Amino acid sequence: MKKLLSILDFRSDGIFKIVALLIVMSSFVGGITLPPPFYYGSLAVCGLMIIKNGKLKVKNVYVLLFLIICFFSLLINNPPSYFRAWERLGGYTMILLVVSSLFACKYSTQLRAKILYYIMEVAILLSVGSFFAYFLGINLFVRLGEQLEISAGKFSGLMNHSMVLGPVAGLSGFVLFASILSKKTKKDYLFTGAMALCCFGACLLSASRAAVGATGVACVYALFRYYRKRMSKMVTVVVVMVGLLMATFPLWGGVTDFLVQKQKGNESMGSAIYSRERKFTARILEFKSSPIIGIGYNVVIPEYDGVVMSNGQIEPGSSWLAVASMTGVLGLSVFITICVKEMRRAWKIERPLTSSILGGMLLFFLVHMIAEGYIFAPKNCLSMLFWLIIAVIDDNMHLKEIEYKLV
Repeated sequence: MKKLLSILDFRSDGIFKIVALLIVMSSFVGGITLPPPFYYGSLAVCGLMIIKNGKLKVKNVYVLLFLIICFFSLLINNPPSYFRAWERLGGYTMILLVVSSLFACKYSTQLRAKILYYIMEVAILLSVGSFFAYFLGINLFVRLGEQLEISAGKFSGLMNHSMVLGPVAGLSGFVLFASILSKKTKKDYLFTGAMALCCFGACLLSASRAAVGATGVACVYALFRYYRKRMSKMVTVVVVMVGLLMATFPLWGGVTDFLVQKQKGNESMGSAIYSRERKFTARILEFKSSPIIGIGYNVVIPEYDGVVMSNGQIEPGSSWLAVASMTGVLGLSVFITICVKEMRRAWKIERPLTSSILGGMLLFFLVHMIAEGYIFAPKNCLSMLFWLIIAVIDDNMHLKEIEYKLV
């Protein structure tokens, strides 16, 4: 063990960059996606580095309580074995032990902040690349061994799914947008702005309504937080931005076509949320059947919703409703407490840019999770990113001002 830990004694950021790259390549990159062991192995390396370099203490008892409730939700309900719920909870617990603020020390704080930073740098590059991939006819959305043709809801660019491209590109565009607020030179301003526009374009091309909406909310938050002591400045910025968007719509309006087509398709089926309506109804019925402790972590009632019997794979449709249906009022109340406390903590960070970026990233997830059910998925990088952001906000006192400079 000592020999293994000595290998991880890096004084540079090289190990963090490698870990971030492996996490990205094993989770949402298309075409050359690494197998799951690389994902868990990368996080295990982070765990070993934390153990080696710091004395851990319980930092966030609410995260611990949330895991305990997940445990008892399975213990009480004893779901069928085909859900593989205990196995998934074990993987989920391992991930939260590493990336959340459940246990922390000064070294873990620095490690998590750097991993988040480098993951987002890779995500930004992939998002920009995905935007250009659309015009080059490149689409790495592969299903049943065949590459899908580019169309509404079926464009993923350099990523493995359109519903991955949407949030990753939206989040990438947001952090670049927020970084623009602190740029000092015209060169930096134009470069970062161009990158942000490419990310926003990729998000729109993914046709993910939840990602587009979450991105907009996050950007508004960043403006409001950054200029909270200069509201007249914020109003001026908003007016100029809206004016430019309206004036240039003929130039970029085409990238919204997929989004419009997808929305019209849902409305033609009878509802603007047709693609999620059945999922929402199922989660509500499940919650009503067991409102206190829920029906069990990563479990659904087959009569209400589908489940892949061979591996227990489910698709909750909403993270918020999944927390309610699977862990009941107990789990939902603790989860809401975590989110509210961290949003307040992010708002109170004294450094305006750091506060704007971290608070906006968390708010992005809080909105996006309304229509996407990945919160309990241990292999989903978005779930891991959510808890990583929670941890970085929790330990923000050790961070310097965040700024993304892809140069």
